[in-house]
Amino acid sequence: MIHLRHIPMDALENARDLGGYATADGGVTRYGVFLRSELPENLSEADIALLRRYNVVRSVDLRGLSETVTEPSDLAGVPGIEYVSLPMFDRAAAAGSASERRPEPPKDFKFPDWNVTYVKMLETHKDWPKPLMEAMAGPDGCVHFNCYTGKDRTGLCAAMLLSIAGVSREDICADYSLSMAYLGRRYAVMAERFAAFAVIEDGRPALSGGFFATLPTYMRRTLEHLDSAYDGMVPYLRACGVAEETMARIREKLVARPA
Repeated sequence: MIHLRHIPMDALENARDLGGYATADGGVTRYGVFLRSELPENLSEADIALLRRYNVVRSVDLRGLSETVTEPSDLAGVPGIEYVSLPMFDRAAAAGSASERRPEPPKDFKFPDWNVTYVKMLETHKDWPKPLMEAMAGPDGCVHFNCYTGKDRTGLCAAMLLSIAGVSREDICADYSLSMAYLGRRYAVMAERFAAFAVIEDGRPALSGGFFATLPTYMRRTLEHLDSAYDGMVPYLRACGVAEETMARIREKLVARPA
């Protein structure tokens, strides 16, 4: 089987495998264990078939419940794929939200300081990593996870998994930053829908700046905060109640070591 880090799909442009990264103990992360993406919507039959070939057995949706009601994942209800909703926030869907349009983000998201946002997310929602990592560790087979764009909540989840595996900070930041390169089509749609927070250059939305940016610096500063506050991502996860057995299971699944 040919291993690809960026998975070509009809409907998704930010579907990526966490395989192929070197680990501190001389190993490498396995392909086909964890697959990250943006919201799975408008999936073609070929897309579903690809995920089946990938042996995806669980899809973990990190979006808030109002998001999942308004814009359901195409993987919810697919036979053979367990759909799990694990929102970081917004854990109660508003009445009537199924008929409402996705709300516009706050105006200060036009030029967000993403590392400050990520630190606030991690510190405010410390009850989230435990069930999240347990969901990742649980099944044999590939676990898919997503939020809306596949960059923020998904990026934090990927950073947790790669940190547990012992992947270098540089590679974790590089993995995070790739979203900005792949999400042009979705960003263009978002820029039209949420014009108030789109940065305009030469009469067109600048899709590599402001809200849309995934600069390596954002993740690096987030990890530096965890260094100063907890001595790293893994100690942070312990402080959030993630068991050693859970992290050991993730390492066992994700890391291939030389014979």
